Amino acid sequence: MATIAGLISSPNRLNPLHHPDAARPRRDEVLAAMLEDGYIDKSAYDAAVSEPLHAREVYAEGNDAPYFVDFVKKELAERYPPQVLNGEGLRIFTSLDVHMESLRRRQSRTILPTLKPSIPSSRAAEAKDRLESCLVALEPQSGRIKAMAGGRDYHSSQFNRVTQSSVSPVRCSSR
Repeated sequence: MATIAGLISSPNRLNPLHHPDAARPRRDEVLAAMLEDGYIDKSAYDAAVSEPLHAREVYAEGNDAPYFVDFVKKELAERYPPQVLNGEGLRIFTSLDVHMESLRRRQSRTILPTLKPSIPSSRAAEAKDRLESCLVALEPQSGRIKAMAGGRDYHSSQFNRVTQSSVSPVRCSSR
């Protein structure tokens, strides 16, 4: 719990999966504050500080369009009460084109590594692995979403840059 509480100040920089050397001292800092404020005793503090970080990979359902599925789940949750969504017999149909989604995944893996970040060359190699992209493919006649990619890799980040980002896209294509 101390690791999770410590993440609040900087979730990316203190991510225990990617930066355990930064996450552990922050966890220990939170534990020290808990000890000082009387939430835990000295023996609990000592036991917790001696524990290694137990970061686990995020479990992602095995589907072909995880960003799209998350988007649909969020939309449904906003429109229907939980008892309707969790009831038996509910069938949900979407506009996703699985073939287009597959092409999108393949293109992302091919194109992103070839892009050069617009930053000083001293940090270019580091930034190249952090380049992100997003895409939404719409059917012009109906506005239906045919494919959606919220980022480079759902396993690494579930942040959907299509629906959650407030920054305008750098480059658009109408191909």
